[in-house]
Amino acid sequence: MVSKKLLIKDDPASVLIERKVLEMVECSIYCTHLYGAFQTDNYLFFVIEYLSGGELRKMITNKQTVSITNIRHMAVELLCGLQFLHSKGVVHR
Repeated sequence: MVSKKLLIKDDPASVLIERKVLEMVECSIYCTHLYGAFQTDNYLFFVIEYLSGGELRKMITNKQTVSITNIRHMAVELLCGLQFLHSKGVVHR
């Protein structure tokens, strides 16, 4: 859920670009799938698939211990996702 007020203030075009990219990557197993998007008067919504396991950012900030095997697995998935995006002409920020 994204507040429309923040988008108008920052960069409204970025949301449209994100939606187009999410629609483009639906055939990749390494990227989140977008099932739909809609808006109300105050918010924008992206309906995406549920991915269990938490966020990498949260793991880093909480200083959780992660095994080297899990780190390698996450790194390979990130690289495969980025390779797929690059093959479609998308450069991630």
